[in-house]
Amino acid sequence: MTAGEFSRFCNSIVPLAHLSRMIYTTADTLRTPVSVAHFGDADMDASVPATWSLTGADGAEIASGNFRHGNLPAGARSPLGDIEVALAGVKAPAQLRLTATVGDKANDWNIWVYPQQAAPAAEIMMVDRLDEKARAELAKGGKVLLSVRKGEMTDSLGGDIANGFSSIFWNTAWTGKQAPHTLGVLVNPSHPALADFPTSYHSDYQWWDAMTNSSVVKLAKVAPQAQPIVRVIDDWFTNRPLGLIFEVKTGGGKLLVSGVDFWNDMENRPEARQLLKSLTDYMASPAFNPAAEAETEKIASIVRGK
Repeated sequence: MTAGEFSRFCNSIVPLAHLSRMIYTTADTLRTPVSVAHFGDADMDASVPATWSLTGADGAEIASGNFRHGNLPAGARSPLGDIEVALAGVKAPAQLRLTATVGDKANDWNIWVYPQQAAPAAEIMMVDRLDEKARAELAKGGKVLLSVRKGEMTDSLGGDIANGFSSIFWNTAWTGKQAPHTLGVLVNPSHPALADFPTSYHSDYQWWDAMTNSSVVKLAKVAPQAQPIVRVIDDWFTNRPLGLIFEVKTGGGKLLVSGVDFWNDMENRPEARQLLKSLTDYMASPAFNPAAEAETEKIASIVRGK
C-alpha cells in the first residue's frame, strides 16, 4: 500500500450494517441498525444523503429507504437509523445484497433467503451408511444419497481432518495441526446439483452450516477419478484432494456422497434443508449421471463400523 493509498484508507467514510446473521427464511424479517464510521477530514451535516437498498442477484430492487440523521462528526461512529424488511415476498432461494450509502460512499453485504420449508425429493433413498438396503437399491440401478453423520467418517479416509468455516492460520505444520485443517471450499456453481442453492465458486456465509456440520473425504483413497461438486481446499502443506460432495457410479447404480450431515437438527438449519433439496432434485432428474466409477467397498469404508 502506497502512502497515498494509506491516506485515502484512513480518511474514509464507511457505512456499517450490524447484521446479527446472514441466513434468513421467507418467514423472517430483516432487521439491522446501521451506523457510519466517519474518518474523513471534516464533519458532515444532516443534509448529506444517506440511503439503503436491498436488491436481488439481478440488481432488481426489493426494498429501499432513506436515513434521517443529524450531524456526523469526523473521527467518530454515528448511528444512521434502522432497516426493517419483511422477507415474505422474496422469491426464494435467493442471494440478496444489502447496500448502505452515505454521500458517495457505500458498503454492501450478501444475505441469503431460503423457503421456510424445503422437502427433499421423496423418491431418493438417503442413508448414513451403505447398508444392505442401500446396496440392493444400487444393484437394481437405483439412486442413493449417502450423507455421512458428523464424526462418523473413518479417520484414515478423512475423519482425522478437522473441517471448518474459518481458514487455518499459516499452516498445520507450524501450528502443530491445530484445527481447522482446511481453507474453505472450491465450488462448481454451474453444476445442476446446485441449481437451487445460490453460490459462487468460493466460500461465503451460506456455506457456514455445511462446513461446520461435515466431514471431508480423502478422494485419492476412495474415488480418485471423481471431480467433486464441492471440493474442500486442503492446507498447502499436505495438499490432499478432498471432497465434500461428489458423485460416482458404484454397485450397478448411481451414488451421491455428502460429507455434509443432513441428519442432525435439520429443523433449525434452513441452508442445509435447501442444499439437500437441491441435491435430491438433481438426483431425481435425468441429469444425474456420474462419469466416475468407484468400488462400493471403498465408498462403504468411509463410514466407521460399516
